Formats: sequence, structure tokens, C-alpha cells
Amino acid sequence: MIKELFEQEYLKVGRYDEYEMLEFLLPIVKGDMCALERYVPTPDYKVDCDVTLIRGTGEDNTRCPWGWNQYLSKPCDYYEVEGEHFFMFNSAEALHTVCDLIKKAL
Repeated sequence: MIKELFEQEYLKVGRYDEYEMLEFLLPIVKGDMCALERYVPTPDYKVDCDVTLIRGTGEDNTRCPWGWNQYLSKPCDYYEVEGEHFFMFNSAEALHTVCDLIKKAL
């Protein structure tokens, strides 16, 4: 069932032409779903490390707002890159931008 739901979402963002990428991402998404099922929030716990958040400008902001600071003990860096959820796979420029942001964060 997870595979079918993921395929539907994957097709919505225009990645229907790359089945190999779908097969690559599916185990990652399954792992994420398992982690979400087992997650039990600890209200007072804050992540104590540097965090850099990157999302596509075309992503639906209602599903994942930028309210991450409430879970972090340090301020984090926020960036938007032109594109949808899979922006890194849609353009070399977006991929280079993300690589540059990762280098900066390290």
C-alpha cells in the first residue's frame, strides 16, 4: 500500500518518467514511514546540533511549515530553492545550489 501511495504522490510532482528514481526513493520513504509510526514525542527534548533546512519554492507550505525552531536548541538556517519537492532532481542548477548550501553548513 505504501508503494502505491508513494507512486501517486510521485506522479503528481512530474517524476513519472524516471521509474529508477522511484525505485531508489521507495525504501527511503518506507523507512521514514516506519520511523513516523514508532515516534513518540518528548515534549521537552530539543535537538542540539546545527540544522539547515532546504525546501522547494513550489512546495505546499501548509503540510510542512517552517516552525522547526521549537524543536531545536540552536537557531537553524532556512533556504528555499526554485522548484517543487524533488527540486534537486529537476535541474542541475538546483543541485549545485543544494551542494553549495551543504558545503556552507559543514
